[in-house]
Formats: sequence, C-alpha cells, structure tokens
Amino acid sequence: MKVSEQVRIVHCNKTKEQNKQMKIKIETLVKDKLSEVEEALNLHSTDISIIKDLAEASARNSDRDIKRLSELLDKITEKCTELEGYQRRSNLRIVGIPEGMERNNPRGFTADLLQQVLALDQKPLLARAHRVKRRFTGPAKTNDIKGTE
Repeated sequence: MKVSEQVRIVHCNKTKEQNKQMKIKIETLVKDKLSEVEEALNLHSTDISIIKDLAEASARNSDRDIKRLSELLDKITEKCTELEGYQRRSNLRIVGIPEGMERNNPRGFTADLLQQVLALDQKPLLARAHRVKRRFTGPAKTNDIKGTE
C-alpha cells in the first residue's frame, strides 16, 4: 500500500470520526431543543385550559347577570308605571277662570293665583299648568295644574 493511500485511509477514518461526533452533537442539540419545545407546549396547553375554564365561568356568570338584570328591569318598569299612575293623582283642576287671563303664561298665572288664594309666603312650584278642552257643555273653562311636591 502506498503512503498516499494510507494517508487517505487515515484521513477518511478521521473524517468518519468527526462526522460521528458532529452527529452526536446535532442529536443532543435537537433533543435539547425538542425538550424545550415540549415543555413550552405543555405550559401553553395548561394556560389555554385555564383560560378556557375562566371563559366558561365568565359566560355562566354573564348569563346569571343578564337574567338578574332582566328581572330588575321588569321590576323597575312596573314601578315606573305605578309611579306614573300615582303622579296623575297630584293634579288640581281649577274652574271658573276666564279664558285669556293667563296671557300665554299659565304656570306663572296659576302660581300667583294659588299664592294669593292660599295666602302662601312663596309661589308654589308647578311642573306645568294648561287649559283643557271642555268635556261637557258647562259655562266655565278649566285650568289643570301639576304640582312638583
């Protein structure tokens, strides 16, 4: 065997050994990276599971809140209707006021009238005052008043 062939064989063997070592290093790096990826995947899977559980609990709470708020809205609507009915009970009807005496200010006129007639220190606070159409054929016009208190 020639020296050049021996050198080539030695060089080939050396290269094979280097390749084996390189393969072992690459396999180790890949295994390490794969372990890191698996660990991260497990953490993310756990996080996703927790988020899913929280979202489901939140949806259940939202449904419960919607039902409770809907019931509360029904109660408030009923109470509002009831209060609107009671509101109509605080109206006064004044008859016998000649038409035109209020001069486009029925609320101010009515407040002055009540202050004088009832001998009040101050004018009463009125939400509104207006004339109403006659429902009967009586001689007097009426003036309806809505008090604030």
